[in-house]
Amino acid sequence: MSDLFKKWRKIRPSISEQNLLFLLYNVNSLNNHIADIDVLVNNHSPQICILTEIGKAVMKRIPHFPDYNTILQEGTNAFGEIETIPEPTSVGAVYVPPDSTPPFQFFTKCSNKPFYIFGDFNAKHTDWGCEGNNGSGNQIVSWLELTGNEMIIPDKPTSRSLWGRCSTYESARQYRPPWPSHLVALAREVKALFIDKRSQLTQQKYESKRKWILKDQNIWNFVRPTFHSFSPPFRGLTVNSVIMKNPKDIVDTLANHYERHFAEPTPDMNNVIQQKYISIYDKIALLSNIPLDPIPINE
Repeated sequence: MSDLFKKWRKIRPSISEQNLLFLLYNVNSLNNHIADIDVLVNNHSPQICILTEIGKAVMKRIPHFPDYNTILQEGTNAFGEIETIPEPTSVGAVYVPPDSTPPFQFFTKCSNKPFYIFGDFNAKHTDWGCEGNNGSGNQIVSWLELTGNEMIIPDKPTSRSLWGRCSTYESARQYRPPWPSHLVALAREVKALFIDKRSQLTQQKYESKRKWILKDQNIWNFVRPTFHSFSPPFRGLTVNSVIMKNPKDIVDTLANHYERHFAEPTPDMNNVIQQKYISIYDKIALLSNIPLDPIPINE
């Protein structure tokens, strides 16, 4: 079976017609529609597939389609030539964003020779069955009349999105009736039940993880050690801008410093405020020792 899998190869169905068949697809992110392209290729078996709006993510990893050679070019517009008899024919792929002007400067390069330009022009005009005209559609019609070129118009709409059917915002209620009140109430009840169950499951996972952390020494699987068995080398003690390196001098200096630091403070008897509080302290010292009740840990 493994040897069979190694030899297995997907073969496209062959067609008997000799006409050149193109497949144009404004794919709008190729990585999300590879399965759709595979179905179209199997059903129609085109010799040339032209894909626009493939997305920048495809440039990192180009997908492979069996029996097809992939030619990829960055940018919104791409042109190339194919070998046909009796002379080569130029083929272009164009994408025109909404409210933009078609790249007629590229079209003029193909004058006086056979060419085909495919793409998503985002152009609307009554000449090809649209309800109204837009700027891109008017410009293309004027260019066709000026140059004498012809347009291949599809017999049905090429866009199935709501954006392609209306150019202004319209409420969805015109296209989809609202739910009955009992279905709305049921949906809200199910949503509340789902949120409650999800909260319970999250709490259970948290408690289970907490018990596991408290067991044995599992907490060290989650926290990183803060203290390390390393200390920088002691190179000496700086006193009055002089580095002291003799160990005995260092010990004596530190001992004198901490002896003065933790010694009983010497009050300033010329300070009235200090005199006041020293008097209060002396009175408290004369009081008898009264045992205090032990303070519980919880307090």
